[in-house]
Amino acid sequence: MECLRKTGPTAEHSRLAHCNNIKVRLGFLNSAGQQKGVDSLIVTDLVELARNRAVGDVVLVSGDEDVRIGVQLAQSFGVRVHLVGVKPCAGNQSPELRQEADTCTELDISVLKNIISMRQPAVSLATPAAVANKRPASVAKSTSVPPSNTSVASAPATGVAAAANVAPGLEAVVESALSELAPSEIKGAVDYMTENTNNVPHELDSKVLARCKGKLGQYLDDESRRKVRKYLRQRLRELAPKS
Repeated sequence: MECLRKTGPTAEHSRLAHCNNIKVRLGFLNSAGQQKGVDSLIVTDLVELARNRAVGDVVLVSGDEDVRIGVQLAQSFGVRVHLVGVKPCAGNQSPELRQEADTCTELDISVLKNIISMRQPAVSLATPAAVANKRPASVAKSTSVPPSNTSVASAPATGVAAAANVAPGLEAVVESALSELAPSEIKGAVDYMTENTNNVPHELDSKVLARCKGKLGQYLDDESRRKVRKYLRQRLRELAPKS
């Protein structure tokens, strides 16, 4: 299986790498967000597996013209290559690649819905003022208690933030990043920390630190990064679904 990374594997990559009969290959993303190195890995695997007679048939999920040479070389060793795509494939697969493959299969969206699902967008954090403005005036005036937030990571854990000595405002940055994660992603991050000496998955770690930099208008010093990471780890463990 071919995957992408920026500077390190995500928690999902690590989980897949530990699954039976799955081989994770990591390419990379350049500064423009373009994937690099993945097509060459696919071609290399196609050729090597075919040359060593390790496969007789290959299912290829791709539409990139760059992997066509791999298909040709694999076929020269007697391997049949079956190209799979999402309907309409004519718009997202190279015509030359489709011509080269032994068979082409289009998966309809109704088939995909039976095996995968799309995560709903995270609920954005609402400010107390915005929520209060939607309440009846009599109610808003009769209480001084700010309305609660219903997001997964809505209300910053004041006690936790104080314990971590996070700089003012940065706990809200952490909470905002956490609110964008599904429960399964939070659990995956906690599992990753358990397996990797308490380190936060790089993808989440870099996102949080980048947002903290934007909040302060400057890079965090070593001590501030340590405190933000401590707070992030604590909140991840608090929010992780209980098994």
